[in-house]
Amino acid sequence: MNRITKFSGENVLLLTLVFASVIGQTKSSTALKDALSFSEISSDASVYKGVGGSSVITISAKGNWILTSDSPWLSYSPSSGRKGKTKVNLISSVNDTEGNRAGILYAISGSDTVSIQVLQRANVYEKTLNVSGKVSHALNLSYSGNKLTRVFSILSIPTNSQYQEISNFSSSYKSKTCPDGINHYVFSDLDAESIPVSGENVISEQYDAKVYKINVNFQLINNIPEYDPDSDECRNYLGYEQGNLVNPAHPEIVSVSNKFWSETDGDIIKYARKCYEWTATNMKYGNKYTGLHTINELMKTKTGDCGNFCSVFISLLRAKGIPARHISLISIDMNEDHAMAEFYIPAYGWIPVDPTYKNGDPFGNYFGIFSSKFIVSSYGNNIHIWGKKGIDKVIQLLLQATYWYWYSNGVVDCHFTNIFHFTAE
Repeated sequence: MNRITKFSGENVLLLTLVFASVIGQTKSSTALKDALSFSEISSDASVYKGVGGSSVITISAKGNWILTSDSPWLSYSPSSGRKGKTKVNLISSVNDTEGNRAGILYAISGSDTVSIQVLQRANVYEKTLNVSGKVSHALNLSYSGNKLTRVFSILSIPTNSQYQEISNFSSSYKSKTCPDGINHYVFSDLDAESIPVSGENVISEQYDAKVYKINVNFQLINNIPEYDPDSDECRNYLGYEQGNLVNPAHPEIVSVSNKFWSETDGDIIKYARKCYEWTATNMKYGNKYTGLHTINELMKTKTGDCGNFCSVFISLLRAKGIPARHISLISIDMNEDHAMAEFYIPAYGWIPVDPTYKNGDPFGNYFGIFSSKFIVSSYGNNIHIWGKKGIDKVIQLLLQATYWYWYSNGVVDCHFTNIFHFTAE
């Protein structure tokens, strides 16, 4: 994929391209540009997405300035500043209209005025609230034999997304953010003196959750901009994954992707759908609870569980420069953990796909649809976490509900039990 063109907003002709989700200034002259100007912004910035979001721009001014907007859905912070360069957070709310909408942000400094016209894309996520309730999640430890000398454990922290709303979070230990800035977790590292007696919890968290069913309206997706290689999506979710868990360069992956790319004329949605159908048809379900396997093995055996199905689909998408990733799920009744995949469409967002469920239900549709019985716990695989020396880890499987490890000074019969309760309101 070629890099998307970024626009500085210094050319008045850009106004004719507003429906391609770019920005332009209503006034442009060398003198005015030097006196008052906006910095450039990618046409795939979060502020353009229908789900709403924020993007940082910079205002350069030779004097004091203020901001104003003609649209209540387009806001900003701060609303004023002084001479020099100031970073401003430009914020859009969820697009609750039936299509695209436009708004204008004005910067005023003395007698000078410049403006940015922002086109927000349609919100393609049709959401239905399934259930809301309270979650209590803990990891319980039981053991016998020689005393444990060290136990560390992790609970993933669900975050807000198109799939769910999380609020009132609390935990027994301080929450942490992964180096990717995307995943979050609670971490405990207990020495011999801190390990609780057998039968007690070693870590816990509580939160309120609203869980939605999502149906992506593909008819609202049009004029897709090219991928920006500098975007978080491209930096984090393209290419090879450590351990050969995702490999877009595998010969069979390359062959299948080339065939489908040609058949769909490079249409991202049509191509992704073919990859989803191919994965569901050509893979068979097996190796449950054995973890993620290499793409070499999966292409040889054509057998895997939900995470492995996703690895194949993701490899096919990444083979054509389309960001794709695993998402780990916890069912609200905790009868099962599950993994799905997402692929990214610029200026619109992440699209859920479940090739595993398609495999078990060949006549069902699991493309652009998210079941409302799950909470998303984490994104991606090979998830890095922070930790003390000796326990810095790369979680090479999926960071689903929990992760733990223990040390002892002899033989210990040690068991960890994942306790998850969802109480509907």
